Amino acid sequence: MLFRSVLMNMGEYDRAEGILRGILDRDPEAVPAMIRLANLYMMQEKYEQAESIVRDALWLANGNPTILFMQARLAIARQDYPAAIDALERIAAITPKDANVFWELGRVHQLVGELDKAEKAYLHAVELSPQHVAAMEALADLYLDQGSTEAAAAWYRRSFDAGSRSGRVCLHVATEALKQRNYEFALATLKQGVKDHPDNADLADTLARMYAMCPDSAYRNWQEAMRIAKALYGDDENKMPDRGLNTLAAIHAEAENLEEAVRLTKEGIRRAKENHDANAIRQLSENLKHYQKGKRLYESLF
Repeated sequence: MLFRSVLMNMGEYDRAEGILRGILDRDPEAVPAMIRLANLYMMQEKYEQAESIVRDALWLANGNPTILFMQARLAIARQDYPAAIDALERIAAITPKDANVFWELGRVHQLVGELDKAEKAYLHAVELSPQHVAAMEALADLYLDQGSTEAAAAWYRRSFDAGSRSGRVCLHVATEALKQRNYEFALATLKQGVKDHPDNADLADTLARMYAMCPDSAYRNWQEAMRIAKALYGDDENKMPDRGLNTLAAIHAEAENLEEAVRLTKEGIRRAKENHDANAIRQLSENLKHYQKGKRLYESLF
């Protein structure tokens, strides 16, 4: 069993399939082999083959939660959400204390817009498993999408305190810390987040902006901000996103290179006009006034 798992993890799918098929040739009712073979097909996105195996396995062991869970995953893959919900509810009836089932059920309810049911399922998952960080993060995302920013912030922080270090959680927790002027915690969270998620542009940009724009001068370091921004955005302004121009402008202002800050901000306004982005035009125009007066943008970090 361990050998087959190693082959699957190594991507040796053909060899693993051959071994599993051999087992089923000798014992066509070997449900554990069926489960592993179906999972192997799902890993390769061969959903029709997986579904055929799952149907056979269900005929032999209809109440097996693992098989029902695979049935739910297959239903999600083909976007048959009612079937997925039905399978997950059957699992919940068999294993009512499995928090993962209710988290998965919440995800499917959220996919079909049943937000009250999604919230209830996520909350029940956390009730069953108080350290279930995925359910906490899902709740935070749900509340944020609904505009309940305080509830979202509370659940992101609860997920963080329970051990989650996903890029999304680190970003939201650090942003909330900045709003609360807890700069030491914000900086530590951003630095660790960037280390753990080096490809997360939101984390890197926020860290650069904190170094350039923090109201507390003890945390400002424009050289470090510039290093992060250059690594993130490069030197070619034509390929640089609008956010990159804005961040670099703030860094140049902190470095007392206000002429460059003004130039970059004017370029940002030009782009915003091309895109008919009234909010960006308004914000960048305010930034421009500050730079032209020799002022920084410390408070706009929030």
